[in-house]
Amino acid sequence: KVQELFVYEINERDRESPAILRLSQKPVLSLGDLVPFSNK
Repeated sequence: KVQELFVYEINERDRESPAILRLSQKPVLSLGDLVPFSNK
């Protein structure tokens, strides 16, 4: 369930405008690192 959410979030973020991704680049990286870390 965690992995699916992680992929879905990345896909939706990637689909969104690049401006949002650039602005949320820092938080996205932090969230991505936290998701796989929690799964492990």
